[in-house]
Amino acid sequence: MRSKQNIRNDVSKQLNMLPAHVYKQRSTRLADLLMQQDVWNQATTIALTVSRFPEVETAPLIAGALAENKKVVLPRINMKERTMAFFYITSTEELVENKYGLFEPKQEEACLVRPDELELIVVPGVAFTKAGKRLGLGGGFYDRFLPSCSGLTVALCFREQLFSDLPTEPHDVLIDKVISDDRVDAS
Repeated sequence: MRSKQNIRNDVSKQLNMLPAHVYKQRSTRLADLLMQQDVWNQATTIALTVSRFPEVETAPLIAGALAENKKVVLPRINMKERTMAFFYITSTEELVENKYGLFEPKQEEACLVRPDELELIVVPGVAFTKAGKRLGLGGGFYDRFLPSCSGLTVALCFREQLFSDLPTEPHDVLIDKVISDDRVDAS
């Protein structure tokens, strides 16, 4: 089996070759697919991230959730401790860019969310299997955070990010549902 870093590099190369309009079109299709799912419609509190290219763009999900009056929560990371916590937002105006280029809720305006309040958690990653295996960027933030949550986890991925198998370790957390732009699979 290929190494985690080789998979990360290969996926990054493939997605970086996507023309901007194709990336945007496919991201929008994935957002639409998720927003048609029962898990989306039934959830009132949804954890998302502000994506960075070449991750599936999450701006349509954030806007859609806010428009549907859902409670939207986004993470703030603590790089030193390798942890994260989620905070409510009511507008993207409440975000600030951190020194790593990630957009997070402003500390002075943010209200902390307990992990058990999260009903749907949209988990980012580099690669996935239809059985729910996930390869992230290597920081382990979600693998440390998700065990404290009882909400459903969903991953959105382009078909280039979908693999038949991935190298995993005992601490890696499986994703409940993987939605790619050519199929929807649940583990």
